[in-house]
Amino acid sequence: MWVDIVETKILVVEDDPTLLGTLEHNLLLQYQVLTASDGVTALELAWQERPDLIVLDLVLPGLEVCRILRPEMTVPILMLTARGDEIGKLGVGTRTSLSQAQDVWYNWKALA
Repeated sequence: MWVDIVETKILVVEDDPTLLGTLEHNLLLQYQVLTASDGVTALELAWQERPDLIVLDLVLPGLEVCRILRPEMTVPILMLTARGDEIGKLGVGTRTSLSQAQDVWYNWKALA
């Protein structure tokens, strides 16, 4: 089955404007990108736009956003965090995390 990657919608939630801009710029090359810099906007966009993937900053109030979304949506959530070692202990239903200290574009390509 052929999937048009331009139709794939990714919601990126990050409160650091520089990192948010970098992620958005790189992802826009292949995907539709929605952005939010706070938890309320993230929840609104997730419910309204139904993205195919959510990249969520754990520290934002990402943990709470994930806990709210997980029971209601089956969308994959990639946690973006400086505390990658701790992600498995949180019990919020995420499968993968990406350290902010890593080269974001390189690791995104590896995960895609």
